[in-house]
Amino acid sequence: MYDVLTSYGLEVEFHVYQQSGPKKNVVATIPGTAHPEQVVYMTGHFDSVSPSAETSAPGADDNGSGTAAFLEAARVLAQYEFENTIKLVGFNGEEEGLVGSSAYVSAIANQGEQVIGCFNLDMVAYRGNDPGPADLYIYTDPSSLP
Repeated sequence: MYDVLTSYGLEVEFHVYQQSGPKKNVVATIPGTAHPEQVVYMTGHFDSVSPSAETSAPGADDNGSGTAAFLEAARVLAQYEFENTIKLVGFNGEEEGLVGSSAYVSAIANQGEQVIGCFNLDMVAYRGNDPGPADLYIYTDPSSLP
């Protein structure tokens, strides 16, 4: 993921956190031109686990689909400039209980980063057993409005 994001011309770094040794999230940045202090995130996790040693991990959908969408969106976004900073973060340790994302959010909260939005790509186009149209969930926090 690091190499692919770098090949798009993005500034890429690792966010290292500890969980039974060092683990890494991958962070790519498109600096904002007018309001670089305001950050919009696009995130997704790149890990997958199997529920048992006898079964395959569900990686194609959870979260191969999200990772593919994440990388393609990053490729497209890298071609443009934006008023706000865009950070694209690939999280590790999601299947173990949101470990990588929790570590990352704790770090940016301690730094006082001004986050104005986040798009999370997880299990893109997954329908499960739902025969109806796919649901789209939008979470908002009115208290975060300026």
